[in-house]
Amino acid sequence: MAYRQPIPASVRGLYPKSANKTILVKNAWRPFGDRTRSEPNGWDEGWTHVGEIATIHVLQRLRDEGYTWVNLEAGGVAWPWKDVPLSSLI
Repeated sequence: MAYRQPIPASVRGLYPKSANKTILVKNAWRPFGDRTRSEPNGWDEGWTHVGEIATIHVLQRLRDEGYTWVNLEAGGVAWPWKDVPLSSLI
């Protein structure tokens, strides 16, 4: 059995207990120009597709690369996407 890194409690807490165990970072956003906040759900410029499990290592790497917001996705819920500032997760 492969070892999986756990999803941080700060990420898990954004979703109800009925959500799937795996939560993905679908996209990450970094400021550009005079923009300090993006459009919801990764629809405008500045978003980069990530497609990785939302482990603490992935979140820290994205922060270190200058990203400030992430678009998370979890299955098993009615509205699976959430835009969240990285600073609230780490």
